[in-house]
Amino acid sequence: MSINLHCDEEAIVKTTKLIGPALDWAVAKCEGYEVDHDFTLAGIFMPGWFVQMDSNYWKPFETYKPSTDWSQGGPIIERENLVVGPTGGGIFPDKWVASSENSPYLFGPTPLIAAMRCHVTNKIGDEVEVPEELL
Repeated sequence: MSINLHCDEEAIVKTTKLIGPALDWAVAKCEGYEVDHDFTLAGIFMPGWFVQMDSNYWKPFETYKPSTDWSQGGPIIERENLVVGPTGGGIFPDKWVASSENSPYLFGPTPLIAAMRCHVTNKIGDEVEVPEELL
């Protein structure tokens, strides 16, 4: 599946700065989910953002939160063999770090944010175009 956007403005964001809906949007993109905004489905106008979980199931995007919901982000961490742990404090402003065989260390204020930033870096790269509405 591909990302299908109906928005006017996108911003390029460093993966290390992604957080909240923008990070969840980037994870959805990595997972191959279609994300759509203000569209018509079976003759019904669907205002807002939605994520297509499979061919017959769309759900409100605000319920897709792999960067804050362990039931959604945890399986990604396991499947992608991401390593997540505390930074140990010191000079690091964020408390958590994540890495994988294919990525540098990615930091975040929570384990899930660090891990999802790592996942996005592995799949998309150091920068991602995100709809400005989600920033």
